[in-house]
Amino acid sequence: EIGKGQYDWGFLDRLVEDCEAVGLKMLHDIEMVHHLPDWVAQEHPDIDWLSPTGERLGFYHRKFCYTDYYTRSYSLAHPAAREAAADFMHKVAQRYARSSAVVGYIVFEEIGLNYPHARTWFGQDVGPATVAGFEEYLRQKYGTLAELNRRYGRTYRDFAEAAEDRTRFEVQPKPHRGWSDWCHYRSAYMARFYRGVRDAIKRADPEAIVAVSGTGGDGCGWIVQGIRGEEFDSM
Repeated sequence: EIGKGQYDWGFLDRLVEDCEAVGLKMLHDIEMVHHLPDWVAQEHPDIDWLSPTGERLGFYHRKFCYTDYYTRSYSLAHPAAREAAADFMHKVAQRYARSSAVVGYIVFEEIGLNYPHARTWFGQDVGPATVAGFEEYLRQKYGTLAELNRRYGRTYRDFAEAAEDRTRFEVQPKPHRGWSDWCHYRSAYMARFYRGVRDAIKRADPEAIVAVSGTGGDGCGWIVQGIRGEEFDSM
């Protein structure tokens, strides 16, 4: 997507045509986590990934497999990110719905949110949209600030302060009681993001396979990647 509503399908078209010509079947591996179109970030300057240490992770470039690797990490809790990802994948699926080669799409692959490893705290995004969503999550779960403080053993002045508290990412001297809430909340907004992408694909191509890869079944995927396998039973 080279501009808002502007697309260069050249490479994908040739790839699909070549597969059709020799009878190959293919899954498009389009991992949405790191491929935000530039125009979305330009319209929404608060959409970049923000780490707990305060580092803003937006555009990213490094040498990878003898080539230049360009990505754009963004906050998956941001409504504009969800909308842009779903709209893009709908257009891709719509374009190749009648192809004899394309059988489906992989929208989350392997290391996913952990990349780039050293810069994302394994995907812990504390951008404005993510923190605002967590504040609402805490309000709904605990109802009153007094109950939240009682359960956490803290003295927060309001729910906003609780949502902003980055000590929940620290394990010393002991883990913060809000860490579990953060994991549950993160799993929910991750599922909302990917289910939106999945539904957009299915509207264009009801027969398409939509897969998430590397989610893990032992709990590690939930803590590190931010997702739980049971959230994607229909994918």
